[in-house]
Amino acid sequence: MLRHIKGEMYKSFHRKYLYVATLVMAMCIIGASFVVRRLSLGSSGKINREWILSFDGFFVLAVMVVLLVFLPVFSDDYKNHTHKNLYMSLLSVKQIFICKYIAQVITAIIMAVILYTLLILCILSVPCTEAYTSLMLMRFILKMVLAIPLFAVSILVIDVIFSYTGNELFTFLIYYYGYMQVVGLIVLSGGTVDNPVLAVLILPVAVSNLSNMPLTVLSGLEVVSCGIVYTLLLVKIGAKRYEKLNLV
Repeated sequence: MLRHIKGEMYKSFHRKYLYVATLVMAMCIIGASFVVRRLSLGSSGKINREWILSFDGFFVLAVMVVLLVFLPVFSDDYKNHTHKNLYMSLLSVKQIFICKYIAQVITAIIMAVILYTLLILCILSVPCTEAYTSLMLMRFILKMVLAIPLFAVSILVIDVIFSYTGNELFTFLIYYYGYMQVVGLIVLSGGTVDNPVLAVLILPVAVSNLSNMPLTVLSGLEVVSCGIVYTLLLVKIGAKRYEKLNLV
């Protein structure tokens, strides 16, 4: 499996669009920090470092959308009709599916390290008030780190959706307008999303809770539990569907 993962990583490192996407997002971060610094000069201190850190939930949700850029790591073989070449591999369908997923996660982590480092540096460049403490930044970083299992499982959700649709556009529409709107539908129907059981059983609820609620030990356990449950379930579903569609 290690050799196959290395092969998938090699292909990822030769996908120019990933470099372009990273560059565009880096420029957006730098541009946004420049605008915020300019606004902070005329806002009487209302726009400051603490103000940015209060939007930690927004950053979590933004990453959930950005995860779609890693779909081609999974789908390119199917689009380019090179998936048949994988028949020569001695690995099982499930192992190949897992290798592709691991390659996606590693690629995402590399991009995240680059962009998060840049984001933190830009946040530190924004003026702060006397109320600011390093603990605020540490909480922000911890929330982003805790979100990694949810991001990783969401990549798996995207893969499974593609295994059913076989189309990247349909995958985007279902993921964004279906999967990511689950919490809104629950709230509109009169339900509540602050139930820890729902946070384990329904992945978007776990994402919402981590985004909007105070960071606690319970929220951390919810994230880890949800990540384990969904990873085991979706790997099994995805591998079976992958085989049925003859994607490998």
